This record gives sequence, structure tokens and C-alpha cells, in this order.
Amino acid sequence: MPDRRNAISIPEFRSREEEAEFWDTHDVTDYLDELQPMRVQVVPQISSLESSSSTVRRRLEEEHRPMDQQIVENNALSRRRLQELASRLDDAALQQMVDADWTVASILAHIAFWDQSTYVRWENYAHGGELLGISDAVIDIVNAASLPMWLSLPGRTTVDLALQAAETVDARIETLSADAVDQATDQDLRFMLERSGHRTEHLDQLEAALAR
Repeated sequence: MPDRRNAISIPEFRSREEEAEFWDTHDVTDYLDELQPMRVQVVPQISSLESSSSTVRRRLEEEHRPMDQQIVENNALSRRRLQELASRLDDAALQQMVDADWTVASILAHIAFWDQSTYVRWENYAHGGELLGISDAVIDIVNAASLPMWLSLPGRTTVDLALQAAETVDARIETLSADAVDQATDQDLRFMLERSGHRTEHLDQLEAALAR
């Protein structure tokens, strides 16, 4: 062991390699009076790390769990039913009255509007907005105010709008996060997930009218 009386002070190192070379040829015990105390943080036990890792993994799995396949299948079924009905509609059928105020074409426009409205609300939510519901009273006002415009649309246009809006909103719903699904459920807005309910109600109505 070198005599401490002849040892030099710890030099200023210009690189890690230079520092390593110095300590390869010197004993750290000869320089204890030059060393400074330092605080050491104890690493958590492995079991704690594993527990934390499991919690993070479960959280990620929860956030990215796939959409309920029953919702996806029901939406797809109603969309295919809409497509099948649309393929059978000629111009005369599109202008057939369903009741005193609504034609087949105007109901298709109505379906398209509310599917598209749902898509826009999900896009708004995805960009940091609130998940907005609409009261039944407001829905009635929107329907009444929009009916004259829906009646004025060409029949084939309403078919195209309905098919496109259904496909667009269903695709958006399939990509929703678990948080978005939970928000819709907690706020009693499941209809924003289950678009099949609204479509099926009106498809039943249209098919009954066309069968008369």
C-alpha cells in the first residue's frame, strides 16, 4: 500500500477513463479524508417493484381493453339491415308516407343526422371536450325544425347519407377508449355506443310501412 505521506491529492479527472485508470493504481482508503459524505437512496424491495409494475400493467390493460363485442356486433347487424333495406328502395318507395308527416326518405335523413351527431360528439370528447347529452325536449325541437329540410332532400341522397353516417359512427365507436365507454355508461348515454337501438326502431317502422 502506498505511503499516504507521499500520496498526491485526488486530481480533477477529464474523463471517466482517466478516473478509472487512476483508481486502478491507487487505494481509495488512502484518500478517505478527501471524500465527502453523500446521501444514498435505498432501492425498494423487488416485491414492491413487481407490485407497482403489476398495477401499471393492469391500468394499461383497463385503459385499452377492447370495445364490448356485443355492441360492435349489434351495430354492424343494424348497419347491414339498413344496407339491405336501402338496396330495395326505388324512388317511389322513398317518397312513400310512413305517417302523416314523415316519408321513408325523411326518416333515412333523420337516421343519418343522429348517427352523424353522435360521431361529432365523440370527436369533440376525444379532443378534450365534454361528453354531451341532449335532452328529449331538445331532440324533439331539432327533429321538428329539421323535418322540412329532410323532406326536401332527394331520396337517393338520404340513402347515401344514412349509409355513410352509419359506417362512420360505427367505426368511431369501435375505437373508443375504456374511459370513453365508462363515461357514456355513467352518464346514461349508452345510446352513443349502441347505435343499433335507434336504427332498429326506425327500420322496423320503415319495413312495416313498406309492407302495407
